[in-house]
Amino acid sequence: MLYLLFNVATSIFAIPSGKLSDRFGRSKILVPGYLIYGLVYLGFAFLSAKPAILILFIAYGVYTAFISGAERAFIAENAPAGLKGTVLGIYGMVQDVGLLLSSIIAGLLWDKINSDAPFLFGAILGVGSAIIIKIILNRNNSITEQKNTGMIR
Repeated sequence: MLYLLFNVATSIFAIPSGKLSDRFGRSKILVPGYLIYGLVYLGFAFLSAKPAILILFIAYGVYTAFISGAERAFIAENAPAGLKGTVLGIYGMVQDVGLLLSSIIAGLLWDKINSDAPFLFGAILGVGSAIIIKIILNRNNSITEQKNTGMIR
């Protein structure tokens, strides 16, 4: 039932988050999306009450809605014109390899430390990803603005 709730939340928020991404830019969706991810995993590490778990699964669905389309759109927009399909394929492969590695790490953390450790690790990675994306995109926007104003040639 929790995964049904997760999927319903993802479905409900997919189109609105896509529209927000189109209107305000990918970084305006990616950064909050990864922050939601980090907070959800932090919640999974420390909360066990049934209402909290329900809310966390809904928030996890919101994260998925925010990230799924925005990441692919960001990649497609920034890929070379003749290689968009190839770049999206590479993205899918790297994402799947990352999922395999993260599952192995999560299993090791669960076995060697405790059941909260994988969620704390995920929370750190989620918040860290949001921060890194924000820094990189701000730097790229700054460079683009400098090029547009003629400050960089």
